[in-house]
Amino acid sequence: MSNDYVLSVNTDKDLGNRAFMQRLLRRWVGEIDEPLRVSHFDDGEPVRRPFAEEGVEAAVELWQQEGRSPFLARRKSPRQMVVIDWRAERGLDKRPFPWSCTVWLSPQAGDTLTKKLFRFLIEEFEPVFGSVTTYEDRLAKHLVEWDDPLGRTSQMMGRDPGETIPGIYWQTYFGPWALEKIGLEKFHEIADAAKEQTGGGLLVQLYEPGRLAGSPEAREREAAVRRALGEENFFDPAQVDIESLKTKPADAAQVESLIGAMKARKGEDQ
Repeated sequence: MSNDYVLSVNTDKDLGNRAFMQRLLRRWVGEIDEPLRVSHFDDGEPVRRPFAEEGVEAAVELWQQEGRSPFLARRKSPRQMVVIDWRAERGLDKRPFPWSCTVWLSPQAGDTLTKKLFRFLIEEFEPVFGSVTTYEDRLAKHLVEWDDPLGRTSQMMGRDPGETIPGIYWQTYFGPWALEKIGLEKFHEIADAAKEQTGGGLLVQLYEPGRLAGSPEAREREAAVRRALGEENFFDPAQVDIESLKTKPADAAQVESLIGAMKARKGEDQ
């Protein structure tokens, strides 16, 4: 996984619509380039139910009945794992764009196929924001770590567009919402980048090949684009209020007490 491409899109589109489900799965199973087609689905891992035997409608029914989307996978090279974050009941989720699709794609796919799959996601999910990078680069940009009373703790943060935009990557898609937030005129200040209008937004590629993601050269290029578009618009892990994330001493003491009691009971049972 550490070398995988990670493709991600964020959206507020109604992913519970049956026509959307049918079109998405039909295209992903049998219409896009064969090396990008998913072969299996399931309600969690391991992903074992074959489309070839059960068909697209079985996955659609699972999607409808469960009130959440199934996992998708391609089990032969280049492998894929797909997680669509959607629930029929939004509950207390206050994120303005709560739904997403994340694909972990084998590096064996190469840049050309990866770009094709990203455009497919843009077409289908109509995202407000999207990105393609490597797994390691994604961790470097979003994994926040701190020393907590309960021990060393880490959390992935800043991946949801809202007050800020997640970041700049090898490929970054700015949907209509993101373009309005930043201001379209600022994108004219980005030089030496491939820019393509698609899906009502703007797809920006900063360097080639994609495996440069995370390198000093890539980071320097991304930093320059952030400055041009306005640093205040993007997630900055250095600005995270770590103190607010730490477990309160009283809560930590209670947890440690419970753990101690459980260990004592286990010792008595033995």
